Amino acid sequence: MIEISLTSFVDFVLKSGTPKMTVVKNTKKQIKTGYQPFTDYYKQIREGIIKFHKEDKQIGFLDSLANNITDKSKSVNFPIIVANYKKFAKKNKTAKWFNPAKNYWIIEDLSVSLNPELGLEINGKKHIIKLYFKADKPKKSEIPSVLQLMYSQLDEKQNIIPAFYDIRNNKLHSYKKDYEDYMPLIEGEGLSFQRIFNSI
Repeated sequence: MIEISLTSFVDFVLKSGTPKMTVVKNTKKQIKTGYQPFTDYYKQIREGIIKFHKEDKQIGFLDSLANNITDKSKSVNFPIIVANYKKFAKKNKTAKWFNPAKNYWIIEDLSVSLNPELGLEINGKKHIIKLYFKADKPKKSEIPSVLQLMYSQLDEKQNIIPAFYDIRNNKLHSYKKDYEDYMPLIEGEGLSFQRIFNSI
């Protein structure tokens, strides 16, 4: 069984052409070496955002996520991410944390762990939110596939709204009922991932 994270699968779905193969190669390499925290570029800021909501921190806590960074690349990127996330947090300042449900999606020999980072009740509606940190702007046409995948494995389909938050562009994409039509596409992506994984 090929076991991968939702983050890796999202990266694959949002790419087209040869970059898809690069995602698979990198994922295969990570599986062989095992998870290494120091290679997880967004670990610090991702865990900080979760802590901000889970422990109901003040908005100033987010600024600390971009302070005292020695990595040159992170010192450029993290303040941008924090600035945008603060906009989201201020807009949804009454959001209440809940533990987001986790599950797996399996197709043939591929298992994708569905692990959205955030569970937030926004305006009375529970959202499970997958955070997207990368600078590459995701194609709007591909996001429904990701949301449909998350929705397909929910036990409480009527009470939970899957969402995808593109932090760099400060855009929250929420699930819509007509995304059900995208399931054959996501199944095709899953089969494609397997074929590439097994051929390299």
